[in-house]
Amino acid sequence: MTGELTAVDAAEYADRLRRVRDKMRERSLAALVVSDPANLFYLTGYDAWSFYTPQCLVLPAATEPHLFARAQDAAGATFTCNLPASRSTATRRSLCIDPTCIPSTGLPVPRGT
Repeated sequence: MTGELTAVDAAEYADRLRRVRDKMRERSLAALVVSDPANLFYLTGYDAWSFYTPQCLVLPAATEPHLFARAQDAAGATFTCNLPASRSTATRRSLCIDPTCIPSTGLPVPRGT
């Protein structure tokens, strides 16, 4: 079930995903990672005022999108987002403040060039 307070109706949401996926196919993209708050809103209806923390949407070309955000934001998104709660994952707080890892993944930051 999606949020009861969604900003975007289901038909508009489906059309937005379709249009973005059409562009992805044109560019042969298997997935898109979105982190800009305006684009998060466009693709989910999630009003991401926590843009100062690591958060992103992974939009695969063929399967459902998945939102990654800190715990309180992932929980809040379930009320306003066009994604069901099962498509939203809370990231660990330590990833928000640990300079040695990539936010939302826990992978080490690559060193050198």
